[in-house]
Amino acid sequence: MIVDTLTVLDLLRERGVRVARSRYVTSAKQAVAFAARGPIALRLVPALYASGSSIAINDLTTSQMVRRAFERLASQAERFAGGQILAQRMVDPGTDIAIRCRADAALGRIVEVRNGVHRVQGAAPLDARAAQAVLTEFFERAHVALDPAAIRTLTRLMVQVCAIFVNTASSRLTLDPVRLHDDKYDVIGATLEMRRAAGSHRHPARYRFA
Repeated sequence: MIVDTLTVLDLLRERGVRVARSRYVTSAKQAVAFAARGPIALRLVPALYASGSSIAINDLTTSQMVRRAFERLASQAERFAGGQILAQRMVDPGTDIAIRCRADAALGRIVEVRNGVHRVQGAAPLDARAAQAVLTEFFERAHVALDPAAIRTLTRLMVQVCAIFVNTASSRLTLDPVRLHDDKYDVIGATLEMRRAAGSHRHPARYRFA
């Protein structure tokens, strides 16, 4: 069972993960109001039961740009069988990675750091030392030099993400992308798949987590 995108982002934020400010908007007026604090991106997110990828329009800096982007996405929403428009704070450029936790039938719980070319994985949950080892190996393979403060920040993130994954009834948790800049990061996208319970509804709208 796939959990609603904004629900996942809210869960991460509640657990102390740095997440790009996000909310669903249902009108151009709401989107413009959301953009009052700075540039935003609008993304059409397919419904939980629909196929297809999200469509994003970035770097919206004026009210006119926001309105036009909203209208463009709204005109395509019917193709996504009830998709919603997600507004997000525009995040500065940086290095994008993905962190994925999954349950493997043979290997057990796995956490993986990856980009388009490289990936390194370890057993979940990770303590700080194991998380740092995974990150160090990944960035060495990717030929990306990070200062110690950035590694410490990402180490904390890895430990947090593993704890969330292990402590929820989930089979997969993915943060993608996680955008790195200096010694900070922003989680822009996230997906969570729950283990299906007997007799559960196929397309739940919202979840609560202890």
